[in-house]
Amino acid sequence: MRYNDEITFVIKLTKDVYDTVTAVWVPGDTKRKIVQANVTDIGLVRSIEIFGDIQQGAKVIRLQPLETMPAFDQIEFEGRVYELATHKKPAGRNTLIVKEVVQNGQRVSS
Repeated sequence: MRYNDEITFVIKLTKDVYDTVTAVWVPGDTKRKIVQANVTDIGLVRSIEIFGDIQQGAKVIRLQPLETMPAFDQIEFEGRVYELATHKKPAGRNTLIVKEVVQNGQRVSS
């Protein structure tokens, strides 16, 4: 199996703050960890098992055998933001099933 995809685990250290002077949301501090992984689209049968229907933007992420999975709030991959749907650890390898974050009908970009 090739681990040639780069993903970024993101954990929020502080909350986003609304600036009343400029009337915009100021993002909070984050900590990032970049790792090599194997990322594939989820299969139709698996998507129905987990989500109850076919989910566009769902991915399967497999980490390398000795890679420890850090605590995280979201994952960034190819300019898109994903959140954890489920996590398994078959044969000592972390496998994550993630779904793309969508807000107001729009995909969230990193």
